[in-house]
Amino acid sequence: MRARYSAYALDLPKFIYKTWCSRTRPGFRDLRDGPLQDWLGLKVLRVAQGQVEDQTGVVEFIASYATRGSFEQMHEVSEFCREQGRWVYLGAAVS
Repeated sequence: MRARYSAYALDLPKFIYKTWCSRTRPGFRDLRDGPLQDWLGLKVLRVAQGQVEDQTGVVEFIASYATRGSFEQMHEVSEFCREQGRWVYLGAAVS
């Protein structure tokens, strides 16, 4: 989770693409849609599963950013899974 946040902050779309589950990831070009954000901080609120023996995990976080002069926060519960032995982002949990 922290590595993906850093990739967004450093504008590293190749890393974001490679760490997104192949079943759910958008096309590479779609990762660059929308205005660029100035990422300001990440606060991890909760982690469930995601241990060595697990195949899935959940991370709840708040990411702060500024875009077009306004301060915003993104609150998400993200699901992760193992793909070829690596943790990858599956998507936002739907409640």
